[in-house]
Amino acid sequence: MLAAGCKRAVSLNQPDPFDRLKKFSVENPGWLFGHFNYPAFVNPKTADNIEFENGFFFLFPKLFYR
Repeated sequence: MLAAGCKRAVSLNQPDPFDRLKKFSVENPGWLFGHFNYPAFVNPKTADNIEFENGFFFLFPKLFYR
């Protein structure tokens, strides 16, 4: 499954990331694609050096699946 493009997105670097994601999903029902940066949520002191956001989710205009 592949989601392409981005209609709207939410970054979870702000305070209260799960509240922000819940609000985003309620305002934009349907499927969301994205990621959580696991080390950043478990122990912020061990966050990776890749500099991914703590989480990022988006709505997509195109979905491809087989």
